Amino acid sequence: MVQGILIRLRRRSVLPYKLKRNLKENESLKNWTTIRTGGIAKFMFFPEDIEEILDIIHIAKRDGIKFYFLGNGSKVLFPDNNFDGIIINMRNFANLKMDGEMIEVSSGYSLQKLLKIAQDNGLTGMEGLIGIPATIGGALKMNAGSYGYEMGKVVEEVTILRNENVLNEKYKFIYRRGLNEGIYLKAKIKLEKSEKLEIEKRMNEFFSIKTKTQPINMPTFGSVFKNPEGFKAWELIKGANCDKIRIGDAAVSEIHSNFIVNLGNARTEEILEIIKIIKDKVYEKYNVMLEEEVNIVS
Repeated sequence: MVQGILIRLRRRSVLPYKLKRNLKENESLKNWTTIRTGGIAKFMFFPEDIEEILDIIHIAKRDGIKFYFLGNGSKVLFPDNNFDGIIINMRNFANLKMDGEMIEVSSGYSLQKLLKIAQDNGLTGMEGLIGIPATIGGALKMNAGSYGYEMGKVVEEVTILRNENVLNEKYKFIYRRGLNEGIYLKAKIKLEKSEKLEIEKRMNEFFSIKTKTQPINMPTFGSVFKNPEGFKAWELIKGANCDKIRIGDAAVSEIHSNFIVNLGNARTEEILEIIKIIKDKVYEKYNVMLEEEVNIVS
């Protein structure tokens, strides 16, 4: 039944014109993820406003087609086989409004672009997020953070989509986690005035540290595991002798053991095998169960 619906969708006879123009077929997920793995997405849709997001979700739910929201493609692992549904790629849903120290930004907006705008306007509060390859939506979902800075510390209000309802909410973020249910559409971010040169100095310092301690110039989805309470994940991985694991072209990074890198043509199944080995060995040695930061799509 689903295959028949997909054929109809391929013909696009069920789509309004405004949705047809933003729909692509047979997109390689390797081109849309920072780890450069994954199969082919049957359809990829690029919404430009909330109405288009609501429309495509309504069609997908009505016709029983699975869908997945994609930002910058970090913190996500797609299967090696094809994704037989719709990837809703949020990169064109990227608007920004400024009002003094308050910034309203859409979820598809680049986090690094936002940091540059904040710096140019002498606004502080996000410097530690330099180098994180995420959209605003992804950064909110994971409550991205580094060097004591976190998205949740600067967010005043979020606009979310839950059960096809658009809601404005104040939400309490916790470590590396945003919403359990729903999709981020927008955020109101409150920053503080500061000296531009001081902001630039801090960002440069943080970025310099990251280039020396993280494999930011290699295909990776970012850190693999959350830090368990009282521990550093990389220390547990190293202590369990998992820091030199390689399967095919997937390998634990030599620079930082809580990163897995793609050395060329890695497959998702190889990465998942490494993740399982690390979790098993760390639990065996320390009785600590590591929890993935990456979202594994089935």
